[in-house]
Amino acid sequence: MLPLKEIPTPADLQRRLINDRNTYLRAYMLGECSVLVTKEDDAWHLSIAHPGRYPRWDEISEARYRLLPEDKVIAMILPPRKAYINIHENCFQMFEIPDDGTFTS
Repeated sequence: MLPLKEIPTPADLQRRLINDRNTYLRAYMLGECSVLVTKEDDAWHLSIAHPGRYPRWDEISEARYRLLPEDKVIAMILPPRKAYINIHENCFQMFEIPDDGTFTS
């Protein structure tokens, strides 16, 4: 298990990300990866980045299961190019998706 430490959320991120649609913001270091967790329109969103490479699968899954509710379905999605929001070249985004019963039946 990688070391996990909550870190102060930078003020500029708080100003940009906390609003009527996003009421939750936490920042962490998970090993060498930085992780942001938000709740947008009542759905969870997790970003994980590494400074020099893509995060490994074990880092991605550990962040998901340690920082997001177990009973939620979380996916890495490739949206249309115009909706792509990745501002860090080594960052992956995960989003809560609706559970139609496929994963919990």
